[in-house]
Amino acid sequence: MKPMSLRPSRNDSWLRTLVRASAVILLVLALALSSQHAPPLLNSVRHHPYFRVSTVEIEGNRRVPREQLVEWIHWQDDVSIWDIDPDTLTARLAQHPWVRGATVQRIFPRRVRIQVRERRPVALVQVAKGFQYVDRTGKVLGPVHSGEAPDLPIISGVDQFKERELSSLHVHRALQLLRICERLQCFDSISQVQIGRKGLVVIPVRNRVAVVLGWGGFAEKLRRSARVFAMWEGQVDRLRVLDLSFPKVAVLKVAPEERVTPSSRKTKRRPGHTEA
Repeated sequence: MKPMSLRPSRNDSWLRTLVRASAVILLVLALALSSQHAPPLLNSVRHHPYFRVSTVEIEGNRRVPREQLVEWIHWQDDVSIWDIDPDTLTARLAQHPWVRGATVQRIFPRRVRIQVRERRPVALVQVAKGFQYVDRTGKVLGPVHSGEAPDLPIISGVDQFKERELSSLHVHRALQLLRICERLQCFDSISQVQIGRKGLVVIPVRNRVAVVLGWGGFAEKLRRSARVFAMWEGQVDRLRVLDLSFPKVAVLKVAPEERVTPSSRKTKRRPGHTEA
C-alpha cells in the first residue's frame, strides 16, 4: 500500500489562491464601504502587486507576430488587472489590418487572455510599389515582404488606393470572379486576373490562355470556356486568346500550325543536346 502524499494537488493550490484572493477583495470592499477613506483605500488595492498582470496570453495569431500585437494595443508593463478595459483593447485590435475580430478576457488575479481572429488573404493586388495582400471583401491587408512567395492569384490593373480600401469597383468584380471560379473549379487554378478595357481577363496557371470575360455573366462564360477547352483538347497549347465577351459567341486567336518539311526534319535537334 502506497503512503498517502501530503503535498497539495494542483487543484487544491488553485482553489486556495482563489479563496485567498476572494477573501482579500471582500475584506477590502467591506472596509472601503464602512470607511471615510474609501477612495484612497480602493486606489491602493487597485495598484497592489497582487493584482499586477504577469501573463498576457495571445491565441489565434498565425500571420501577425505576438510582439506586433502587444505594441499595437499600447501594452504597458506592471499594469493592474483592474485597469484593463477589455472593450478598449478589443476595439484597438479590430483596427489592425490583419485582424478580423478579437476577444479580450481578464482572468483574476494576474492574467489577460487575447484571442485573435485573423483575415485570410485570397489574392495579391499589383500596384506601382509592388504587391499588396487583399481579402475577399477587398480590404488591403499589407504589402508582400521580401522573401515571401504566396501562392495566390494576382489582380493587375489597379492604380490607386483610398483609406486602405481599394477604390476601384473592378477589383471587387475580380474578387467575385475568383469566388465563382473557386466554386466551379474552373481552370484548376488562376494565375492572374487583369483589369483591361474589355473587362476582366483571366490567365490560368496550366494553359496560360488569356480568357476575356468582360464585366459580367461570369458563371455562364466560365462554363462556355470549359466547353471550348474540351473541344480543343490536345491542342490547347495552340490557343492564345479566348474572347467570351460577346453573347453566345467565342472568338479564338490561334497560333499558326508549324509545318514540318523534309529539311527541317533533318536539322531538328533534341532539346538539351548538340550534334558534333
